[in-house]
Amino acid sequence: LPGRRFEQVTELDEPTREKMNSARCGNPDTSPTVEGAALDEFVTGAGKWSTTNLTYSFQNYTPDLPQSTVQWAIDQAFGMWSAETPLRFRRVADGTSGDIVIRFVAGDHGDGSPFDGASGVLAHAFYPSNSGPIRGDSHFDEAETWTLNIPTGGGIDLVTVAAHEFGHALGLKHSADSSALMAPFYGGPRRFLSTDDILGIQSLYGGPGALENATWIHGNAALIEHPGNVESQRYYGFY
Repeated sequence: LPGRRFEQVTELDEPTREKMNSARCGNPDTSPTVEGAALDEFVTGAGKWSTTNLTYSFQNYTPDLPQSTVQWAIDQAFGMWSAETPLRFRRVADGTSGDIVIRFVAGDHGDGSPFDGASGVLAHAFYPSNSGPIRGDSHFDEAETWTLNIPTGGGIDLVTVAAHEFGHALGLKHSADSSALMAPFYGGPRRFLSTDDILGIQSLYGGPGALENATWIHGNAALIEHPGNVESQRYYGFY
């Protein structure tokens, strides 16, 4: 972008070294198209799905959390993207081939991108532009300690990392906007999309559909999928 440049560092100073060693996503960053220029904020060019109704499945689960808790976390992560687009996500039976297959694996797990142990690379996902059944698949490093607790107590927030990886699975690359969920480095729990994330995903799939078509609206009733996780509830009318 005009007027925005990364500071050139010829020797690794301590802040640069610390950043390079920070926990991050394993997907590669997009190279600048102009020498010395920063990345665009949101970056597409990784393809998109031809349907807005996608399925997902679990190949396995992390032992760090109960299976139902992992499922809830993944639902929340997908929900961040469906709230801003016409995209809808439906879980199919474990072990089957959903459009997006979720795996918790460690080290070399057969996809050409081995994990590096605790910290470092946390997860990676395959773009819609990838050929074959691996496109969309999202892999999480089992060497990490996954949690839903805030504060995380040294663990890694599964909702935040999953939502980031699903951004890749939907066609977004890394963003240079440090406030974006799609920024490459993990900085702790971040369970919401920035304006940059929303603009990026809507450039691929458009904005959310009509309210009457939303899956969470049923007449005058508000259906809570996980009532045990809701502290309080307030009803508003639509006219």
